Amino acid sequence: MDADLVAKMPSHIIGIERIDNKNIMRDIYSTADVLLSLSKAETFGMTIVEALACGTPAIVYDNTAPPSLIVHEKTGFVAKDNDVEDVYSKIQIIRQNGKAFYRDACVKHVQENYDNNKNYDKYIDLYESLINVAR
Repeated sequence: MDADLVAKMPSHIIGIERIDNKNIMRDIYSTADVLLSLSKAETFGMTIVEALACGTPAIVYDNTAPPSLIVHEKTGFVAKDNDVEDVYSKIQIIRQNGKAFYRDACVKHVQENYDNNKNYDKYIDLYESLINVAR
């Protein structure tokens, strides 16, 4: 987020400019109770995975790629697209359960599905199987 946009935000909203320091990013994600990613068009959702890796559950709209990153009720929730009331109800569920309820499942999900080395091996296996099919 750029400085001009942060300056225009209401005083009760904390705007955060772009951060390149991984330790600061980790601290912010870890401090948050929930990550809201209410994008209308995401091709992947790196911020969602980063938050999950820090043990923070996420709420996303039911569109494009983000729903594929969420394990329902374990790592967060998928809200109806453009439905702010549904988002609010999901926030209340996370608030009631407490962040600790989701922490381990979030971290485990990222470790099992988004580890560079594991995915590298999966890509190699996929490419080798495609080469064998093409022969």
